[in-house]
This record gives sequence, C-alpha cells and structure tokens, in this order.
Amino acid sequence: SGFVRCGDCGENMVKRSTTKKGKKYCYYHCSTYKNKEGCSSHLISEKMIYEVVLDSIKKQITLLLEAEKIIKKNGMDTYKKVETVIASVVPVSYLLFLHP
Repeated sequence: SGFVRCGDCGENMVKRSTTKKGKKYCYYHCSTYKNKEGCSSHLISEKMIYEVVLDSIKKQITLLLEAEKIIKKNGMDTYKKVETVIASVVPVSYLLFLHP
C-alpha cells in the first residue's frame, strides 16, 4: 500500500468500503482523519482513482510510442533503451485493465 497519498498532508490514503442497497462502494480517505481531527477526510472513490491512474498511464505510453517513432527515424543506437522502458511500462497497464 502507500501508492495513494493525501494531497494536503502527504500521508497515505486508506481504502474503505460500504454497501448500499446491496452494492459495494470502495473509496479512499486520508489516514490521519479521525473523528474530524488531523487532516480532512478527502473521500475519493476507487473508481475515480482507477480512471485517473489509467488515463495517466495511457498518456505515458502514447508519449513513449511517439518517442519510439522519432528515435527510429533518427537512428537505432538509442532505440533499444526506449524499447526497454516501454516493456517495463506496458505490463503495468495490463494489470490495471485486469483489476479495475
């Protein structure tokens, strides 16, 4: 854990869930929020975090693919370095697709 941090205090966000009308909802809140003491709750839905992270990864992959095209046009000597970076990023995006 510790992948989601509070934008105000920098501490970890904690995953919580609730069930309403038979449907489970997951959300994150600041770990320092306790009975209105410490930081504020900053309730963020898991779905929202998923969408933001996935969008960010998609943008990074697009940039890497564009960089790959440019490097291929200008010479192959640095291409292998970019290919290695792409190979390390792409599996992360697959994990997000498998575990929404």
